Amino acid sequence: MARTTLPGWLELLLRSALWLYPPDFRRRQGNAVIQVYRDVIGAHGEKRAPQWGLASRLIGDFVSTAARAWLTPRPQKGQQKVRRDRQQQLKRLGAGDVMEILWHEVRQAARALRRKPALTIVAMLTLAVGIGANTAIFSVVNAVLLRPFPYPEGERLVWVSNRYLPSGETGAVSGPELWEYRQEASAFIGLAGLSGRAANLTGGDTPLRLRGMRVSPSYFEVLGVSPALGRGFLAEEEKPGSTPVIVLSDGLWQSAFGGDPDILGR
Repeated sequence: MARTTLPGWLELLLRSALWLYPPDFRRRQGNAVIQVYRDVIGAHGEKRAPQWGLASRLIGDFVSTAARAWLTPRPQKGQQKVRRDRQQQLKRLGAGDVMEILWHEVRQAARALRRKPALTIVAMLTLAVGIGANTAIFSVVNAVLLRPFPYPEGERLVWVSNRYLPSGETGAVSGPELWEYRQEASAFIGLAGLSGRAANLTGGDTPLRLRGMRVSPSYFEVLGVSPALGRGFLAEEEKPGSTPVIVLSDGLWQSAFGGDPDILGR
């Protein structure tokens, strides 16, 4: 039977987590431990990536057993055989059985940690720093790379910018360039320009400093969305001297105007 292969990110994460174990244990049992987790994940479907819930439970099991490895004396030959038998048993267990064993391991690890409070504090601080760093990294990766854009057909949206040779630096597209791209570029169904803009909102009890954008009239059309109230921008409003038009975000509408539906035109 072929061995189960893990996704690259999970294989790297598990092998990095092996450093939580004592060096002697890592040399003797490291590959066997990784293979046990491969087989458990393989039981949930070899041809698809493991669910995040399963991956997080396995990492939790990794941490708890690593703590026990530090607190438990090195096993004798008879004990090593028991561990090998247990690893073989784990390969035959389902997800429910794995969770039951995991809970048993957590209780034993908690009792062992209570006997050595200094080690417990060090372990908790180390885990807190590691979990915090990984959570921050994953949040960035999830927002930038994994989570799709919240727009219809978001996978077809692209960002257009200039690249200057030979330096390779990038820069924003100017107004005349945007106009030329609209006329000449056939690869795009629609193009919209945008740039950052800050403004002050007055008229209330306290002035507010707002962050927004200046956009071309086709902005909402390109994104495939429309305002919840009122309308978007008109083509003639792009011309010099036209009356400025503002579309409020839902957050500003709720926080500064209490979600008032009569805000239109004010």
